[in-house]
Amino acid sequence: MMVGNGLSPSVSSGGTASSSSGGSMLGSASAPSGALGGGSASGGQPAVATGGMQTATGGRQVGGGGGSLASGGSSTASGGQLSGAGCTVEKMWAADFSEDPTELDINGDNVKDWRLRDGAPFPADELQGGVWHAKGARLLDTAPGNSFNHRVVVDVRLRHPGLESDDVPAAFWINVAGPNAPVVSVAAEVRHVGNSQRFRLSTLDTESHLVELYTLPGLADDLVEVHLEITPGSRQVKVSVAGVQRGTFQALAGGADPRDAFASLWSGKGGAEFGSVSVQLCTE
Repeated sequence: MMVGNGLSPSVSSGGTASSSSGGSMLGSASAPSGALGGGSASGGQPAVATGGMQTATGGRQVGGGGGSLASGGSSTASGGQLSGAGCTVEKMWAADFSEDPTELDINGDNVKDWRLRDGAPFPADELQGGVWHAKGARLLDTAPGNSFNHRVVVDVRLRHPGLESDDVPAAFWINVAGPNAPVVSVAAEVRHVGNSQRFRLSTLDTESHLVELYTLPGLADDLVEVHLEITPGSRQVKVSVAGVQRGTFQALAGGADPRDAFASLWSGKGGAEFGSVSVQLCTE
C-alpha cells in the first residue's frame, strides 16, 4: 500500500514494509515523516467526536455517538462459536501477550497465528506483565493470509508511549475484501498528545491517500480499548472507544493491494504498547 500523505504497512513487493518514498523498510529500519496519524489527510477536515452526519474527505459518519457498548465478545477458537458482538466465528486470531504470540495456534489450522513482518524471532524481552512493549518499527501480522471477506470483529488494547511527532503511533491496521473488489483498508490508532491520547480512525482512498474518518481526543494515558465491527460489503465500520459506542463510519474502497491480506499491530519509532488483540472473522 503506497500512501501519498502518510504510510501504510505494505508487503506487496517482496515482504517488506513500503512507504510513499518507495522502499523504506519499516519492519527493520525507519519510516519517512508525515506518516500515519500526522493530521487530517488529503487536506480534509477531521470528523469530531459528536453525533450527526459529518464528512472527512469522503468519510461519512452514518450514526451518532452515544450509549455504552461492551468492548467485544469472547470466543477462544474457530468453528461456529458465538461472540458477544453477534458473530458466529469462522476463524479467530488472538493474543493477550502473556506469552510469545508467534507460538500460538488458537484457531487450530496448524499455522502459527502471528508473525513479525521482518521474519525475525519475536522479542520475548518486550513482554512484561501481559503487555507487549513494542520497540520502534515493529509489525506483527496475522497468519496465514486471509481476505477477510465477511464481517470482522476486532478488539484491541493499545497505548502510544512516544511523542506526538512520531511517524507512526500505536496502530491496528486491517485490509478487508467484500464480494466485489477492491480492498478496503481500516486503521485505528492511538497517539500521545500532551498528557492524554488521541484516537483516530482512517481509511485509504483510491490513490492510497490516508483519509481520516473520526478522531477522539482527551483519552487517558493508559491502554485504550478499541472495538471495531467491519462489514466489507457495505464498507461500514462500527466503532467503540473506551467502552462507549462512537458511531458507524463509511470507509473507502480501492486503496490497498489485495496481496496485503492480513491484520497488523504496528509501532513506529516511538514504540507502542499492546495489552491484547482479537480479530474474529464471522461466518456471515
